[in-house]
Amino acid sequence: MRKTINFGPCEDNTIPLSFTFITAFFSFVKMIGICSSKRTRDEDDDGLQLKRRSNPSGPSIHDFTLKAFTSQYGTVDVQLSKLLHEFRYVVLFCYSNDFTPQACQDLKSIEENAQTFLNLQTAPLAMSTDHPHVHDAFVRFPAGLGFKPRFPLLSDSVRLLSNHLGTADRDNGCSKRAVFVLDQSRKVRYSIVLHGNQPFPMETIIVKVHFFHFSFFPYSRCYGKN
Repeated sequence: MRKTINFGPCEDNTIPLSFTFITAFFSFVKMIGICSSKRTRDEDDDGLQLKRRSNPSGPSIHDFTLKAFTSQYGTVDVQLSKLLHEFRYVVLFCYSNDFTPQACQDLKSIEENAQTFLNLQTAPLAMSTDHPHVHDAFVRFPAGLGFKPRFPLLSDSVRLLSNHLGTADRDNGCSKRAVFVLDQSRKVRYSIVLHGNQPFPMETIIVKVHFFHFSFFPYSRCYGKN
């Protein structure tokens, strides 16, 4: 909400001379700020959004329900808020496309660390813009993933969540590779966007989740969990 500075009239109901100068000054500063902000957004809109979401005390994300493929139950609905009733944290791994070497590398890395996350009451999720049927084929076909993951493969086929997170890759029609750690209030506690074939920083993610899990901050105590 925009704040308004009210200087008020003088005792003799005349406007002080400095009021005109201060008003003109703030109008000038506001004009410069608007131009500067617009130029920054036009030059690097995505980067600005991702930078804001990299703040450990950053914003909460909207609750979402997405179709997902699971090795055990097939295609199911996954709702973030329900997961966060069962787990203290959710780690959302965004990857580009199924049936690519990079996807195999990313999902294998998540699988190798899945039990560590579960031990920390943390649910690992992997998400791409592929349809659930493509996830199914990717897992089941011999030339696909090569193993059955213990975590859901979420489908953001209409890119609503990718746009909300600021990870939509408009040039390639998929999601940028990224990681988001969410707490039970759906607040982004940690996030990173990866470039090229940079691997998921699993050691860093686990250390941060471990710290959040065993920290003595008020948000950890309010849930009555040790």
